[in-house]
Amino acid sequence: MENDIESSLLVRLEEQHKSELESYLGELTKWQSEADTLRKQLCENRMMVTKENMSLMKEMLEKDDKINQISFAYQKLQVS
Repeated sequence: MENDIESSLLVRLEEQHKSELESYLGELTKWQSEADTLRKQLCENRMMVTKENMSLMKEMLEKDDKINQISFAYQKLQVS
């Protein structure tokens, strides 16, 4: 009888241990998936920011060119 109780207890402990392992594995998988999603979003956001920065730089260069043209024309008119 004592062996049956010990055996039953051992089986329950093994099942509990297996259940806990599965629970931790599920949590690990969930957190890894969430971290992967965040990494992907971060990468996409960096690409968007880079594209936006390139667009702003292009616009700034165009404005600088226009400023230089107007400044040159102004100086030319002052000399005349």
